[in-house]
Amino acid sequence: MSSNMKSAIGVTIAAVLIFAAAFMPWGQIRGTPNSLAQIGHYAHKPFADLLQQPVRDLLDVTTTTTGWNGSIPPGGLLQNWLVVVAAASVATLSWLKATSVWNVPSAVPCALAGQQFPVTTGRLWYLVS
Repeated sequence: MSSNMKSAIGVTIAAVLIFAAAFMPWGQIRGTPNSLAQIGHYAHKPFADLLQQPVRDLLDVTTTTTGWNGSIPPGGLLQNWLVVVAAASVATLSWLKATSVWNVPSAVPCALAGQQFPVTTGRLWYLVS
């Protein structure tokens, strides 16, 4: 087995792991819709305090963030699914080279993988700040 074939198998295994990780839950976000959160305007009515918390509990919304539906600000510019696209592209290019369909320059897969470095750095900067 050639070194290109071994490399293509290794890259494909890594891409499958990245694809699987994209479906894992990263966290949950819980909140109340803005238009319904202002229940306080009923404060002049009797029993408003008793009704306020049960109504808020009914209106709470919980969503799970994964690699597919998550993004990092500003404006959702850094979409998480771009990592999966880059991994699939590198795996495809590795197989093209391993099967001698196209002799892909080594810089192309490295550039695809390396373009995720600024994305990861941006995510870490956002999470730390």
